[in-house]
Amino acid sequence: MGDLINLRRARKAKGPVQFVCPIDRYAVCLPVIQQDQVQGYLAMCHSERPISSNELNLAGLTVATAGQEMERSQELKNLSDAIQPRCVALS
Repeated sequence: MGDLINLRRARKAKGPVQFVCPIDRYAVCLPVIQQDQVQGYLAMCHSERPISSNELNLAGLTVATAGQEMERSQELKNLSDAIQPRCVALS
């Protein structure tokens, strides 16, 4: 039940959420967001020490940047798929 609460907290925050897992170790849940929607989660658990706020921010930015790059890559692929037949028809 606690895991679902932490996922909901991560979804609402749209950023990293740190919590203590059932074996009394530190854990982090990072939502993977694309087009303002949560597409999934990246989690790390069993840390012996709490993760600093700087490390959490860096991890959140890294996941956000990777998501943006994936979106751009998909947009370029869609554009290429739309333009290629027209280029072939003109040649």
